Amino acid sequence: MSPDSPMNYVDLATSHQFLAEYEFAHGNDPVPNLLKAEENYRKAIELAPELFRAHANIIWTYATMVSMGYKHRTVSDLLRKSEEHFERCVGSNPGYYNCYELLAHFYLVIAKDSYRHTG
Repeated sequence: MSPDSPMNYVDLATSHQFLAEYEFAHGNDPVPNLLKAEENYRKAIELAPELFRAHANIIWTYATMVSMGYKHRTVSDLLRKSEEHFERCVGSNPGYYNCYELLAHFYLVIAKDSYRHTG
């Protein structure tokens, strides 16, 4: 596989995503790894705009940002970006169920976050 293969960036991003979740679960700051995950998914998309797996997985990163209380971006901004990536994901591969699953996950995270703040 070429060093500039889009799938290399997807795999690297996914590793950062899992590392962020591990860090969060152990009381450490997940933000650096979440930002690296987003950066690498974006690089994969830049190299291969039709790469549905990258579009789906970046939604997972945005949902994780909301669920972990990342406050440097608004929930509405992350939702807008997630919906854009969802459209590109299903546009590239309408049968890829992760597109639907991860956007649904994002909506559930928003509902839980909203409930948590309204009590």
